[in-house]
Amino acid sequence: MLNGSLLRTIPGRRLRCATLDRQPLRAYLGRGLVACAVLSLAACGGGGGSGTDTPKTPEGIQLLMRRGDEMPGGLVVNSVESARMANDGTVVAIASQAGTPAINGVYRRRPSGQFDLVLDQGSPLAAGLAMTDVAQLLVSTTGEAVFKEGGNRIKAETVFYYDGGQTLRLAGAAAPTTPTGFEKLGELRLGPDGRVAFTYGNACDVDSSSGTDRFTCDLTLLTGTPDNLVQVGLPNALTRQRPTAVGLEYNTAGDLLVGLPASGRNPLIGIVRNGLFDSIVERQAVLPGYGKLVSATARSIATNGDVIFDAGFDTDDNGERDQERLLLYSGGGFQSIAQLGEPAGSKFVVDVRGIAVDDRGQVTFQINFNDRDQSTGPISLRQWSNGVTREIAYEGMGTFGEDDMGNSYKLLEIESIRANHVGDVAFTARVGFVDNGTQNTEETRLLVDRGAGLETVLRTGVKFSAGTISGIETLADINDSGDLLVIVELRGQGRALVLLPRV
Repeated sequence: MLNGSLLRTIPGRRLRCATLDRQPLRAYLGRGLVACAVLSLAACGGGGGSGTDTPKTPEGIQLLMRRGDEMPGGLVVNSVESARMANDGTVVAIASQAGTPAINGVYRRRPSGQFDLVLDQGSPLAAGLAMTDVAQLLVSTTGEAVFKEGGNRIKAETVFYYDGGQTLRLAGAAAPTTPTGFEKLGELRLGPDGRVAFTYGNACDVDSSSGTDRFTCDLTLLTGTPDNLVQVGLPNALTRQRPTAVGLEYNTAGDLLVGLPASGRNPLIGIVRNGLFDSIVERQAVLPGYGKLVSATARSIATNGDVIFDAGFDTDDNGERDQERLLLYSGGGFQSIAQLGEPAGSKFVVDVRGIAVDDRGQVTFQINFNDRDQSTGPISLRQWSNGVTREIAYEGMGTFGEDDMGNSYKLLEIESIRANHVGDVAFTARVGFVDNGTQNTEETRLLVDRGAGLETVLRTGVKFSAGTISGIETLADINDSGDLLVIVELRGQGRALVLLPRV
């Protein structure tokens, strides 16, 4: 699945912030051309009901895991920590049992409903490991999984791979150290059919003077399958870098998008196919109409090799970055999707971030809008297709009903954004009203846009066979079938994992 920004929802949170005037987004055709007609915005659909109606139980909602469940191997679930999902509905989840520190276990749920043990404290592969900090869980479209144990510490992490039949130790600092020199995991990504890629650091140092550990290492990139990992030769020297300095993203064809740290005139973005790195664009390249490229952050790669990345430019050749754009690389050329300073209703774009490019050629992204002299502001979630941008939702959007006192409900905060390879976009949102500049959260919703408008698929207050959903913690995943995997809070029962199949 394609990953977007992921923020935890805090049900009932009340924040103070200034409200901003907001007008409907107009469609932008190409660069700088404003369409005469106003697009029909997703916001006009009302988001799926008023704030005063009774939340309806989603059709087909399934409880997968909850507090008190006994898992294979004997762990009794106290909380669901994270989960991801394959295209066929296979789910892999990390659960924790009660206690301090809480012991973790990793489990696969088959589409039939049967659970299998992937790894827990009693597994031979976990011998000598605390199993109290299992994280970075990923599941491929075809059902393989990777995750790590050991927290964020030098010479303490172990990386595991699961192929549906067995769990393997993929990398780790403990003896026998694999690969040689491994001290710190960097980025980790999982592709289809068992492909895996990760960076790791050796000769690592840590600086704790700021109160936060800051690591620098010499990095190496490995790709392949667990039984045949090969080092990728890169043109940039990856010495004394942050462990996460190299960005990685797979597409469904197994191509690996690589983003490299800015240095000299070296490549910034490239694609690895069959173990070989092929550069897309280099630092200080002059892109006609845009300026000199000085920085780039790789975001997403489609099955056909189209790539989106956030790009920083020096437009007046004074050595300073003075413009940022979201660029689409397709067919050997570059196209600007959004840029700083563009109108956003009565405000302007002050920040832009790519989320996904899908297999229909659509680009999902977010901008922040505010006055020109600001660097951040409310989020507008958008999707571009064939030169036209439409707005999916924005913070401050109304038409979510009202309460008995006449307070108009608005979308207060967009969180947990995820997109799949076919263009579906889902996110969680706090909904409520603003009173004298203070946000009052009344409910949390899970919303989906499949190209025909915004739809509420889950709300706090929903009752189903397992209880009442009092909080939507996070949207864990959306697969290419459109199924949604969500971690929720059940009233009086703690966290649970639920599946909302596409209907």
